[in-house]
Amino acid sequence: PWSGQEGAPTTPHPSVAASALPLNLRYPEQIKCNPLDTKGCIERCHGNVFVQPSEMLKMCAMIRCIADCTQQSPGQCFDMGKQACQLIRSAMHANKQYCMVDCSDDVEGST
Repeated sequence: PWSGQEGAPTTPHPSVAASALPLNLRYPEQIKCNPLDTKGCIERCHGNVFVQPSEMLKMCAMIRCIADCTQQSPGQCFDMGKQACQLIRSAMHANKQYCMVDCSDDVEGST
């Protein structure tokens, strides 16, 4: 047994305890947003993504989801969402796919 005890372990395996943590705490280097903070917004926003008539407009709508759904999130989530928005948008612009999504620091409605 993993615990070195004879018989049934009295404490759960560390992987069981870790699986109860939010993904951003289990994988802090990879995930900067708590899925509980952004999941509902992203799910609602996806509805607008898939109804867009072209792949470019779908990508623009997804970038908007990232920007909008991370704006109110605590910690590094907002900064990483803004950075992701900027990187994707600049890659699109470099390929002459222009998307006018605002990736600024301003939270919507604060200006």
